Amino acid sequence: MALTLGELTYPEAEKLLPGAVLLLPVGAIEPHGPHLPLETDCVLAAELARRSAAHLQERGASAFALPTLPVSVTDYAQGFAGALSIPAADVAAYLRATALAGLRAGARRVAILTFHFDPGHHAVMRAAPAEANAAARAAGLRGDVILVDFTKRAHAQRIGGEFATGSCHGGSFESSLLLAARPDLVREAARRALPDLPVPLPERMRAGAATFRDCGMDQAYCGFPSQASAQEGERLYGILSEIITEAVLTP
Repeated sequence: MALTLGELTYPEAEKLLPGAVLLLPVGAIEPHGPHLPLETDCVLAAELARRSAAHLQERGASAFALPTLPVSVTDYAQGFAGALSIPAADVAAYLRATALAGLRAGARRVAILTFHFDPGHHAVMRAAPAEANAAARAAGLRGDVILVDFTKRAHAQRIGGEFATGSCHGGSFESSLLLAARPDLVREAARRALPDLPVPLPERMRAGAATFRDCGMDQAYCGFPSQASAQEGERLYGILSEIITEAVLTP
């Protein structure tokens, strides 16, 4: 079975969409060090959506990945070339409209997935389900919208390693996931040469740091990129897919 909605023909969609789960990846265009591409968050979210759709289909669920929403709030990346940021209100409106379109098409649940944790972006993601569900009820739509929030303590501890520390922007966590999904996008010589840079990113953000440079990330990365591997990326995708599967199958 196709893993993305866009791969279906309309007669297939007419048959498979009613009661399906749609996985909505949301990314960003921002720096992730000198070794990972600006579209890292987009690539990882899309890959996880596809893998999770496959995981759900293996369990008998009708599930498909939606196209990735590629641009969001990236305020912390200001000052770095290639960073694209748009207003939170615009992200919220587009995200809500896309989720509602999925419900109108017959999906029983739309699950939002993101690896981008800029505070402005994450605030939009956390508010999106309630806003979308209120709009859905007002429109008489069935189904619901959820966010699979990997930063929840239970999820973060389950993922473990660098991710659980919060020092994971462009580090071994994201580098491993990209090596497993698109090794051609990783600048390997740069990755292997980067020094370890543990940064308590959430704490510094809460203390008032407003940019990556304020946080001590002069090359827009933190963590341990040289320790990444494709094998670790595969292990992480397995854990993340399980988290998503459990979330979307919970009544």
